[in-house]
Amino acid sequence: MKNLNYLLKLMFVVLPLWAHAGDLKPKFEVDKPKVCLESRANSEMITFTNTTEEGLWTGNITYQWKFLNLNTKDSIVKNGSGPYTLPLTEGDWLVLVTAEDEKTPQKNRGVERDTVYIGRKKMIKMVREVTACIGSVAEINGPLGFEKYVWLKEKDTVGTNRILKVLAGAGKYDLMATSYAGCQSEDTVTLIREKCNPTALEENLYIQNIKISPNPATDFVNIGVTLGTVSELQVSFIDAMGKEVRVENLGTNSSFEKNIDIANMGSGLYQLRYLVNGNTVKTERLVIK
Repeated sequence: MKNLNYLLKLMFVVLPLWAHAGDLKPKFEVDKPKVCLESRANSEMITFTNTTEEGLWTGNITYQWKFLNLNTKDSIVKNGSGPYTLPLTEGDWLVLVTAEDEKTPQKNRGVERDTVYIGRKKMIKMVREVTACIGSVAEINGPLGFEKYVWLKEKDTVGTNRILKVLAGAGKYDLMATSYAGCQSEDTVTLIREKCNPTALEENLYIQNIKISPNPATDFVNIGVTLGTVSELQVSFIDAMGKEVRVENLGTNSSFEKNIDIANMGSGLYQLRYLVNGNTVKTERLVIK
């Protein structure tokens, strides 16, 4: 009977300690788990506070904090209970807090981990072009490193993956990409359809003759075009950065000639893109002095 009473008393003493040893786990809070940096900011001051209930532990407790940037692999190590206020740069930061009880570190040891997402607010809007053959499936790639993608055409959602596949048609597609930090980036892509590897007969049906004079030009440029059949013709001016800066609608006919005032256009190399019935069929170079 005495042995039984002794065992019961021992259980009341040992079991709580054993249970605590299995449950030991540090806890912490972060004031900004998701941060969008200002466009010109390099980092954000973020505070991490230890909230571990130390009453469950025995003896002195030692802490180690590790902050790891999952994108750049940069790391910061801090020893102590905290709190810590750190300037963290853009990226996904893995935070690990390790706590040990010095009396039985092998058992009384816990690790808490969480991720802090740091991105940027709306980036400068990108504008670019993608060219695909008429009748083919066109692929438009969104930027890497984002969590969500929403593709829009005339305000209607047409895709939610990073890569948008367009079965037919052309025109402008707008992308809203959202990072894990909740920051948004915008992109506008103009899809252009071109005749690919046309036969001699097909080429003749579209454009038979093009005349650009003078080239290089200064104040005016005269453009003459002869088509194989009556069609609608547009001439698009593309600057050296790939941006469409001007569009001339020449109307519907089989023969065109127009003297275009270019005095207010900047000097440099331009691509003249000829669109017949909305399809790009030929590109020529124009130098403006």
